[in-house]
Amino acid sequence: ILFFVISGFLITTRIIDRDGSLERVDLRRFYAARARRILPLLGLVLAVLAALAWLGVPGFAPEGEQSTFGLLASALTFTFNLYEGRTGWAPAGWDVLWSLSIEEAFYLGFPLLCLWLPRKLLVGVLLLWALALSPLRDLVPPQDDVWREKAYLPGMAAIAWGVLAALLARRWSPSRGQARAMAVCGALCLVLAFLWSDVTWRHLYQSGLYWLCIGACLLLLAFHAHPPAPRRGLGWLARMGELSYELYLSHMFVVLAV
Repeated sequence: ILFFVISGFLITTRIIDRDGSLERVDLRRFYAARARRILPLLGLVLAVLAALAWLGVPGFAPEGEQSTFGLLASALTFTFNLYEGRTGWAPAGWDVLWSLSIEEAFYLGFPLLCLWLPRKLLVGVLLLWALALSPLRDLVPPQDDVWREKAYLPGMAAIAWGVLAALLARRWSPSRGQARAMAVCGALCLVLAFLWSDVTWRHLYQSGLYWLCIGACLLLLAFHAHPPAPRRGLGWLARMGELSYELYLSHMFVVLAV
């Protein structure tokens, strides 16, 4: 969920920085930039995953109804979560690809909505979508654990939270004191969602998902308005943030090796 919120914020911010507003998004430039960012590393990772699967390496080799071809095809068409919903959990080495499928499916259609819908209607659609995150997830039967976790619409609702936060960041710049308060509140929301999820599940829309989204948005708004000064010795952490896509897509190689 946090990954999706941050993604929506960053992509929307980049569109506005590059094209001036969402209504003027350059489709060719947007899709070309996404392809340059996503496809080269994805192709390399899929080649390695396929080689390990054909060699029968545990954690990479498909089992049951799944096949290496099916895993590859679903990853390349951004339908990996659909494939898992039909066939069960993918091998651990492949499983990270489900979130990429949700993200890229959203960004295939999002620029078109920006061009087709009036600004107020677009914001209204995104707001309704964001607020429907938990109800959309609850439409999936609890026993269908794969699809309940990896359905398209709830994941896209989290991206909508990030988009709305980016639009708000363009219209409102909090003071330094307000930004500090927002950062503290955002951090508390994340702590509540992670450490007391049983409480949030019972008392807040029966889900801690909203706490995660609200906390992430507050932190993004605070740090966007007043970026923290670089801290000596933490450059490596900032670099990890810049390489978040590369680290995410390849981290299971390290996890499974360990």
